[in-house]
Amino acid sequence: MRKVDEIKADLQKAEKQLETAKKMNAPQAAIDTANNKIEKLKKELEEAEKAPPADEKKEEKGEKKEKKEPKAKKAKSVKKAKVKKEKPAKVKRGRKKHTKEQKAAKRREKAANKVEKTVTIGGKTYTEKDKEFCDKLLQKWHGRKLAMKKAGKKFKTKSISSKVAGDVADAVLKTFKFVESEQHDKIIKNPQSYITKFERADSYATKLVGVLKEIAGEDFKSSQAKRELDEIQKEIKAIVARINKLKK
Repeated sequence: MRKVDEIKADLQKAEKQLETAKKMNAPQAAIDTANNKIEKLKKELEEAEKAPPADEKKEEKGEKKEKKEPKAKKAKSVKKAKVKKEKPAKVKRGRKKHTKEQKAAKRREKAANKVEKTVTIGGKTYTEKDKEFCDKLLQKWHGRKLAMKKAGKKFKTKSISSKVAGDVADAVLKTFKFVESEQHDKIIKNPQSYITKFERADSYATKLVGVLKEIAGEDFKSSQAKRELDEIQKEIKAIVARINKLKK
């Protein structure tokens, strides 16, 4: 057993360590460990103070030796029951408690790293701090949605009848423009001949579209094809009007 003075010295150290830990806002686990150590030292001190001095123990041992009786017959050895050693209780370690300054520093760091959302409408930029931010954000979203709808209508795939008739009409109209610009003098000399040729081209285009309808079958709609071919007749009327002006 240790001496009383040694135990007292260790006890004073442990108490000082506990005070320091509390002042420094140490984790609860460290404080609990210090308290346990102090309790153990106090129990050890009580036992050391109760125990008789070393001299008295020596005297007691001497007396016991004198009183020894002659050896008796060995009795049957009795097996001692095994005593389970109790394990020291585990100290639960809690989460580290952050100080107010550490928490404030973390909040400042998050705020610094956060990217501010913005929305631009009509050349003006609005941030999350502005009162109109939510309204402007919704306005931008609705505008984008409307633009997508318009784009969908604009680029909607044409039906087979519109596409075929449109391609035929486009080829005829391009030919009309080429002839009118490149053969201008010939048209002035013989306008009626060219008007007849233009009308004949219209008739042939209509027949060609009719043949393609027979090939395509039910998927080909005459009403849609007629709308495209009507552009040829409109252009012929415009050309005739321009030729008549040149005559005068």
